[in-house]
Amino acid sequence: MIDIDSYEQNKYTAIELNQTVENRIANVSLTDGSYYNFQVLMSVKVQNIKSGDLLVVTSEYEVTNNTGVNLQTSFYVVIGDKPDSIEGVRIDAAKGYNIDQMMHHGTHTIAKIYKCTSDISEGYINVVVYSVSSAYRPGMSLIMEKGYSHLDVLHIKQ
Repeated sequence: MIDIDSYEQNKYTAIELNQTVENRIANVSLTDGSYYNFQVLMSVKVQNIKSGDLLVVTSEYEVTNNTGVNLQTSFYVVIGDKPDSIEGVRIDAAKGYNIDQMMHHGTHTIAKIYKCTSDISEGYINVVVYSVSSAYRPGMSLIMEKGYSHLDVLHIKQ
């Protein structure tokens, strides 16, 4: 939990909203879990991040499992140096769940407030996704549904 006392509330002077609704990929290739195929689903550029600034990150996207097997789908959020960076400052831990054949569709929701600990002149807030299945066969992938995605980054500046 981020504690912002009354003194700190007066420090924030500007708010900037950066958004996207575009998926960078249409599918996430499955693996058998012996390795992971990390891919950036959505990316938003944020500039002039200062230590102490707040980033409020919200995102949602829908996936469809047409593979016929049970699988795990997971995601995490980083501040990377490029729009395709899968590594960087982790602002959210990896999360995921299983989608079986009966469930078929799944929705991921992200809601995170991150207090920046260093200055970054230009960064990209990236939603990184991956998926695995013990029943993996080459060519299997999880569909990232178009039209059901968004990534919003509210940058609250000191």
